[in-house]
Amino acid sequence: MLILNNIMNVTLVNGDEVICNVSKHTELIEGLEQEVCYKLTFPFTVSEINDGQQLNFLPWKKWSRDTEYLVSYDMILNISAPFPNMEKEFQQAAQKYASMLESINYTQSQHDNAPNPGYSPIA
Repeated sequence: MLILNNIMNVTLVNGDEVICNVSKHTELIEGLEQEVCYKLTFPFTVSEINDGQQLNFLPWKKWSRDTEYLVSYDMILNISAPFPNMEKEFQQAAQKYASMLESINYTQSQHDNAPNPGYSPIA
């Protein structure tokens, strides 16, 4: 079961709007832990179907198997709390997506062991 405890609506400066779990990403820089950007976990775009009676969640990066994205602070326009029903439906969509990835034997840790472990686009 996924534990997503900071679900937010995020608007990026390019106009993309996603719902995701938001946390601050820290890195060791010159011996000090420093917050360097946001980490968006399970970002989904949301659309309404059936005349607004149902929400449809799609992965933000639909051609990527990644579930976490580092986004610099200056790329975020604003962050807001979703309605409770949207938060609940997001939790279900994220769990379903995680289960699908698991069914094809993909885990984030496999990706973390890519050819450049420890690589950060920020630091």
